[in-house]
Amino acid sequence: MEVVFDLDGVLLDSERRLDWLDRALSDALQAFDIPATADNRARIGPGGLASFERTAREFSVDPETFWTLRNRRYTEEKLGAMASGDIGPFPDVPQLARLDGTHSTSIISNSPQPVVDAFLAEVREDVSFRTGIGRGSSLSDLAHLKPDPEMGNRLRQTADTETFLYVGDS
Repeated sequence: MEVVFDLDGVLLDSERRLDWLDRALSDALQAFDIPATADNRARIGPGGLASFERTAREFSVDPETFWTLRNRRYTEEKLGAMASGDIGPFPDVPQLARLDGTHSTSIISNSPQPVVDAFLAEVREDVSFRTGIGRGSSLSDLAHLKPDPEMGNRLRQTADTETFLYVGDS
């Protein structure tokens, strides 16, 4: 059996301090002269990704151009917050090493792949995850966020088992 973890809110304590997210979303909005209000940030934040293209059109902005900047700023700010220690692994993450030898562990996350990779690098001395799958960086990748099965299918193709246990925050 493989134990598959979500990243944000399960392994990475990225939701307690959200100033990095506010900066990223505000920067993206302001780059297009869109007011960086809390409502506008929410519309392009993680909870608004399913309607991102519609939101961009409502803002009279090309969705591809807007997404490219929004995704870049989001990724940069999140990686910066991880590097500075503003956000990091939950204190109990090293306990997952107890699964080594009995169950393999992996990550599937709607966070960008560079964030998943940075997390894996940060915890590699404590926990040996078999793989980490994050979302791609293109606008079309938004169609494949969890619960879409695409990331799970990618994981299944590389696994040595047909049995998975998913640990998420919702």
